[in-house]
Amino acid sequence: PTVFIDPQSYKNLAIYDFSLLSCIKERKIHYLCSTNYDYLPLPPHIVQHKIFNYNNKKSNLAKGASYIYSYLRIFFLLLWWRPQVIHLQWLRIPNFDTALLRLIKLLTGCSIVFTAHNILPHRKGNSKSDSKDAYGKMYQLADAVIVHTQITKKELLSTFHIAEEKVAVINHGLLNLTYDPSLFQQYQEQFDAHYKTEGHTVFSALGFQYDYK
Repeated sequence: PTVFIDPQSYKNLAIYDFSLLSCIKERKIHYLCSTNYDYLPLPPHIVQHKIFNYNNKKSNLAKGASYIYSYLRIFFLLLWWRPQVIHLQWLRIPNFDTALLRLIKLLTGCSIVFTAHNILPHRKGNSKSDSKDAYGKMYQLADAVIVHTQITKKELLSTFHIAEEKVAVINHGLLNLTYDPSLFQQYQEQFDAHYKTEGHTVFSALGFQYDYK
């Protein structure tokens, strides 16, 4: 079997996962995701396991303990399934993630695919040197790395000096966001009235805005 792991699989990332997984028809996939997955039901050949619950915890210590516990559960599942391929979407505790996956790869002989949405994390509090070291280990461990643009590929190769043939560029594409047109109209009218936007050009941005954005 193939295993697809996404600890952050809720909101727009749930849509991303659904859009990707529902297009894969030829094989059974175990989808290890968040308990907060909140998008459409997946096709029957995608077996969903809602495991990650760290994002529902309040303190960083509780989040870390929950995340590690979830991955220890996954460790034993992977030993039982002995998958051919493990596809990872994000690292939350990079050194822990990489060490555990190295052990899993040693014990099962699986191939590891990693999607590098950002070649280094942008989360507040991350040390750039520590992140580079931890992510460098993952890029060396992975049998294939997926990026979404040629620019990201060039940056990845120049920063980490990994073999070019194991980096694949697969365009991100547009997410098929669903919405209620009447509710959208209602919010738009309320926004226009509150901010008095008539005659002005208005820009909108989706998602949480961190300093780096």
